[in-house]
Amino acid sequence: MMHGAKNAGHERLKKHAQAFTNIMDDLIANLDSPDATVAPIREAGEKHVFPTRDQFGCPFRATLLDQFASAMIERTLEWGEKKDRTEITQMAWTKIVLFVCEQIKEGFHDEMKRQRRVRPRHLGHRSDYTSLSEVASHSVPRTTPEIKRFNTVDNL
Repeated sequence: MMHGAKNAGHERLKKHAQAFTNIMDDLIANLDSPDATVAPIREAGEKHVFPTRDQFGCPFRATLLDQFASAMIERTLEWGEKKDRTEITQMAWTKIVLFVCEQIKEGFHDEMKRQRRVRPRHLGHRSDYTSLSEVASHSVPRTTPEIKRFNTVDNL
């Protein structure tokens, strides 16, 4: 995250901190209906899928979110006055941070899957085939006789 021109990494880190703060604020404001905030959280995960893996100096991996969650949980345990840090509040903050990180991770994985599905597949040298059978007819010559098929969907 700190890759790039001087202070560019710092600015990117500040934007990430602000985005995470906004996500947490929205989630806490809507604790009665967390489903309302799931979409923006997942979108944050989707935004971490880049066209080129090394776009920012190193590839983003979902496992980094586990480290992030661990750091955030550790930090939340230090918030507020020591007398106010009860086991219940610490457990609540832990669950909130884990929920947010899991939603970000799911958004990341969903977008990775979506991009893999739409990524063009190069089947041979030509890219303008209209069917897979046309691809097969332009491939390496066959040395085995073609199999005759009976009662296929095409013959119905």
